[in-house]
Amino acid sequence: ANAEGIVELDAGIMDGTRHRAGAVTGLRGVKHAISVARLVLEKTTHTTIGGIGLQEFARNMGFHPEQLLTPNSLKKWMEWKADPHHKTYWVSPENHDTIGMVATDGKGHIAAGCSTSGMAWKIPGRVADSPLVGCGYYADDNAGGASATGDGDLMTNYCTSVTIVHMMARGASPQEACEELLRNMVKTDTRNRESEAAVIAMNTRGEVGAASMNSKMHLPYGLWNNGKSQLRESTNVY
Repeated sequence: ANAEGIVELDAGIMDGTRHRAGAVTGLRGVKHAISVARLVLEKTTHTTIGGIGLQEFARNMGFHPEQLLTPNSLKKWMEWKADPHHKTYWVSPENHDTIGMVATDGKGHIAAGCSTSGMAWKIPGRVADSPLVGCGYYADDNAGGASATGDGDLMTNYCTSVTIVHMMARGASPQEACEELLRNMVKTDTRNRESEAAVIAMNTRGEVGAASMNSKMHLPYGLWNNGKSQLRESTNVY
C-alpha cells in the first residue's frame, strides 16, 4: 500500500524480437498488472500508460476492479499511519515484492518483464524502475535479457537492465555482466555498497546469471529448463 493505504502496481514486459515493450504505472484495482502491460504491448502502439487513462484502458480490456489490500496489509497500514514517528518511503526486505523474469523459447527469442507494488508507504503516484524500459527490464534477441529488483529509484538512475544486456552484447557472460553492473554502481558512489539491489540476466544461449549487491538483499531465484525447476542463489558482490 502507498501512504494513502491504496495498492498501486507497476509492471512492464518487453519482446526482444520486435524490440517493443508495454508498461503500466500506478495501476489500481487489478491484481495482475503484468497482464495489462502485455495488452499495452499487443493492442496499442504505445509503450507506457498511467493515470486515469490506464484505469479506463484496463476496464476496456475486461479487467474488473477488485480490492487488493488484504486484511493483514490494511492492519499494517493502520498501525503505520497511527505511529507519529513512522518511517516513510523506505524499502525493507519485509515489504519488497518485485517479481522479475527473463525467458527464451530456445529458438533465440528473448522476453523480459518486471512487476511490483513498490515500496511500502510510497508517495502516491511514485514510479520507479519496474515499468521503465531499460531499468526494471530489457530484452534483445541479439544479446539477451535482464531484470532488476531492489531500491527502484536507485536502479532507475543506473538504467540497470539495458546496461547488463549491452555488456552481454559485447561478450560478457550473464554472471559477469550482473556483477560488473553492481560494481559500477559502487564506483560512482561508495554508499551504494549498502543499498538493496539485485539483478538477473540470461543470454541468447540460455546461460543465466544473478547477483546481489550484498547479503542484505540476497536473491534466491528459480530456473525452469527442459521441464525441470531449480532454486538457485545469487552471488553477493559485497
